[in-house]
Amino acid sequence: MHRTLRDLRVVGACMLTVLALSACGARTVAVDDYWIAGGDKDYCEKLVSELPGEVATQGRRVVEPTASHIEKYSAVWGSPVITLRCGESAPAGFVPEDGDILVNGITWSPQKLTHGYRFYCKSIAMPLSVTVPSEYAPETGALADIAETLGHYVVIEP
Repeated sequence: MHRTLRDLRVVGACMLTVLALSACGARTVAVDDYWIAGGDKDYCEKLVSELPGEVATQGRRVVEPTASHIEKYSAVWGSPVITLRCGESAPAGFVPEDGDILVNGITWSPQKLTHGYRFYCKSIAMPLSVTVPSEYAPETGALADIAETLGHYVVIEP
């Protein structure tokens, strides 16, 4: 009888550990790998570390670690996720359908997606994209929330 009680305690402790770990895992998000130039990595890592904890009223989540360390250069908020990818350029030849937009002093090139927008930043020397699902319409609200941080990196006048 004494051994059974101890076994139950061990099983209970293991179950609590598994629950705690799965709760932590629920906050992590995978971000597709993308190529980032070696010279851009330090700049992007610094920028990402300074981004706000909340965008479009959504809390920041943890990017799952990858072999290429994309978690250092990208940030995500909410569910569905708003994704910032520092070092990601607009596709070659991309021209925004309706022209560039200015949000709190930062110039963006919007790309309409099936369910939201991807915005490419044109105000900093580093390529940067932000993908905002349509659930957060108007999608530019998310850009306003990160504008203050990006403002510290503006090198190209709008």
